[in-house]
Amino acid sequence: MSPSPAQEAAERDVEAAKASGSTSSAASGPPPTPSPDDGNGAPDGGNVTPGKERAAVEAAGRGDDLTPEDERYAVQWYLDPKIVEDEEPTILRLNINIAGPDQPKRKVQWILRGVDRDRIKQIRRDSRNPRTNEEDEMLVNLKLAVEGTVFPDLTDPEVRGQFVDPADALRLRLLRKKPGLIDQLANKVMAISGYDDDDVEEVEAGKS
Repeated sequence: MSPSPAQEAAERDVEAAKASGSTSSAASGPPPTPSPDDGNGAPDGGNVTPGKERAAVEAAGRGDDLTPEDERYAVQWYLDPKIVEDEEPTILRLNINIAGPDQPKRKVQWILRGVDRDRIKQIRRDSRNPRTNEEDEMLVNLKLAVEGTVFPDLTDPEVRGQFVDPADALRLRLLRKKPGLIDQLANKVMAISGYDDDDVEEVEAGKS
């Protein structure tokens, strides 16, 4: 039986496509099914836009019910190497009054950064009394304040003055009149490092 005009036209289209170096979907068959995970973290192996991942994270933060796919999107947002590499370090800008109690207020800018867990652990270890093995809380706070201070630059000789140790410069020069500020700065450093109860909240399932 001779082919119909429609079949002849289709065959001509296929031959023309082959001659131009490409094939139609009818000639080559359906595209290959993507693998379950092609390395980009998408639940179906396809591309995931950062917007969709971020939306899943925000939904999780609100306590919305998430599908298994959205849960993976949220996890992928946290684990994306590019997001981790591009993320700015956590800093906190403060204005603190360094004047004495009987003096006019003298506010200066102070910038703090977060300190990683291993460094905090090392600071606590180095601040133990060698005789009693008890932790010196005041010394811990001093070291945390120094470690977390970005500005003023405690490594700058002009800031340190006659003191070689940045810790000595902080307690004996910069904050000599208000030593309690050292403990307040240390608390701020811990807070932006994640040791703050306000950073962790319980959410009710399905709450929007």
